[in-house]
Amino acid sequence: MKPHRSHKAAIAAFAALTLLSAANAATVLVTDGTNNDFGDAGGVAIDFDATTGLAADWVADLSTSQTYFIDSLTLFRSTTEASTGTVYLGVYTSIGASPGKTLGGFQGVSTNTINLSTLGQNAPFTFTFSGFSVTPQQNPASGGDIRYFVFQTGTTALANIDLSVRVPIRRIDDNTTPAGFSHQLAAVLQRGHPTEFLRTGRAPEYSATITPIPEPSALALLGIAGAVIAARRRR
Repeated sequence: MKPHRSHKAAIAAFAALTLLSAANAATVLVTDGTNNDFGDAGGVAIDFDATTGLAADWVADLSTSQTYFIDSLTLFRSTTEASTGTVYLGVYTSIGASPGKTLGGFQGVSTNTINLSTLGQNAPFTFTFSGFSVTPQQNPASGGDIRYFVFQTGTTALANIDLSVRVPIRRIDDNTTPAGFSHQLAAVLQRGHPTEFLRTGRAPEYSATITPIPEPSALALLGIAGAVIAARRRR
């Protein structure tokens, strides 16, 4: 006996939802539990890498065959220095080699701003994003999966770090664990430094969330299931 249309719709919807269920968020939290400060931060660089076994491993582990949406990035305010003003977090795909300070590959800015004046000491502050994607690679600091998150007051692309923006953040204590891209898959962008702009030996304390982008086949199947259900309801 052939399945009834309603059964077909239910089966299709279940299959689509099963495929889409794989699109659970992956998260990472990098902290050493101590209050070490980094003043003059222009932003941070995050390496969305699929290598496991590092201090900043992702849960669940990232796949090099999967593309992800970047959902959010959380940083922590410094304990000793004041932060003032309202900022976006711009997203870039490249940065000039030291001592160069040029930014490239502007993707846009966060969907929200943060009023730094309202942050207490050690307070987390979270930026959210829409439509920015990244595909992890296998080698730490390999380049293509690094995103440079830059504090900025406006929504247009910057040629380099905005020296008018001062955002002190917390960082990993270099005396307790190796920091930076070599171990934490992150680095601090130093504001105003004359020779060393990307501080690969300084890792910020941060957390991030990314979500797998569903395969087109899963989206198509879900659309078919929805169309069948809608057609049945109209009968």
